[in-house]
Parts: sequence; structure tokens; C-alpha cells
Amino acid sequence: MDRLEITWPCPACRHVQTAPWIPGVTCTRCGRPVPGPPEGLTDRPLERCSLCGVGELYRQKDFNVRWGLAIVALAAVLAYWTWGLSLVGALLLDAWLYRRVPWVVICYYCYAHYRGLPEVKAYETFDLLKHDAYKTLREQGPTPIVLDHSGVRASGRSADGQIGR
Repeated sequence: MDRLEITWPCPACRHVQTAPWIPGVTCTRCGRPVPGPPEGLTDRPLERCSLCGVGELYRQKDFNVRWGLAIVALAAVLAYWTWGLSLVGALLLDAWLYRRVPWVVICYYCYAHYRGLPEVKAYETFDLLKHDAYKTLREQGPTPIVLDHSGVRASGRSADGQIGR
């Protein structure tokens, strides 16, 4: 995929949408602007989410999990009448899809999906512990702590836990 694309839930209205990731993109429902890609992104991986500022990103195949489960369930149901050959067919289909479906990079906190990023293999795969930690943060409501390289608060809470500047 040559072009950058982003799928994001708008922080203001929670409307989920997909658009080319270029400067000037806004939410189609409420008009809130989406930050464009950072400078120099074409030769290095994305360091943090552009929407929420969290530096925890992971990669996974860009395939709907529900479709995958439906394929396996159908193969399991048909296994009795096909003497198990439907399971072999599901396995072959899975291997074929794994080679064809591209990678997507996802933010643990806001679930923004980034497609077309360079060096996708540089990102870690899904970590359930990190997912649960960010899920707890989302449920509690505070903005995650995000520090820039100098240790100054970029958004959310400061390093000493105080809100605001």
C-alpha cells in the first residue's frame, strides 16, 4: 500500500471513520481536525499515536476477526460431512489470506488504525497485558501520561501526577 490511511474514533463524537492520512483531514460528523503524519515518516516508524500521543503501538494483520471465526466455525460444522477436509480447506484459506492481507498498526489507547506505514515489522505484536492496562485507563477516564523527550508533559498529566500546567 503506497498511501497512508487512518481509521479512527473521533475523540469528540466517537464517530469511527476511515480517510487518507494527510494534513487537513477532519471528522465528517463534528469537524474536529485530525493531525497529519509527522515529518520524515517515510523513512522511519511512527513513534507515537498522532491522535492521543500514546507511544504504545502494535501491529496485526488487517483482517476482520469475526470473518476469521466464521470461516473456522463453518469448517468445523462441515467437518462431519466432509470427513475433516473442510478443516484442511480452512487451514489452506488461512495460509493464503495471511500472505495476502497487509499489516495495520494500531494504538492501544484510542484504537486508531494506521495503514501504509513504513517498516511495519518494527512494531511489536499484540500484548494482552498492555491492552488491559490501557483498557483500564480508558474506563477510568484520565488522559494517559505522555512525555516528550525532555520529560515535559506533552498532554494529559505531568510526570509528578498534577493535571494541567
